Amino acid sequence: NEAPDAPPYFLYVEHLEPIKSVDGLIEAFRRRPTERLLIAGSGSEERALRRLAADLPNGEFLGWMEGEALDGLYRGARAVVLPTRGHESFPVVLLEAFVRGRPAVVHRFGALAELAEESGGALTYSTAGELDAALARLAGEPELAARLGAAARAAYLERWTPAEHLRRYFGL
Repeated sequence: NEAPDAPPYFLYVEHLEPIKSVDGLIEAFRRRPTERLLIAGSGSEERALRRLAADLPNGEFLGWMEGEALDGLYRGARAVVLPTRGHESFPVVLLEAFVRGRPAVVHRFGALAELAEESGGALTYSTAGELDAALARLAGEPELAARLGAAARAAYLERWTPAEHLRRYFGL
């Protein structure tokens, strides 16, 4: 988990493509200089996003990550942020956060919004102002992040483990 003396960080894990809206996330962290944004991913927008964030002292691109390194990032994050503007059938990154008991901040659209509501483990937003408010709440209220993270983990265990998935599948 987070080091007690380090400023909280928010984590983005995913491909760097236009539909993911990482540019809006970078702009949000321009307005939030007291928290850090760690971006783990790569993709067609990587160069443009790195240029956009070149003067962002609280943002860091980590490149594509997997395994233990990525696991540690998830576990240390105040929350995982998923600003995706497009459809995703079942966002794996959200599930990966929930497995580790980490809350999320998600764009209120499609499956992300549905899973946020169903799990009780995420805050949602539609506008830049709502994103700022969600980030501020989680940054300023670690107990809220802990409650949402616990709800996320509980929802994962109840609904989305491989065993639960197979039980439901064979039940059909």
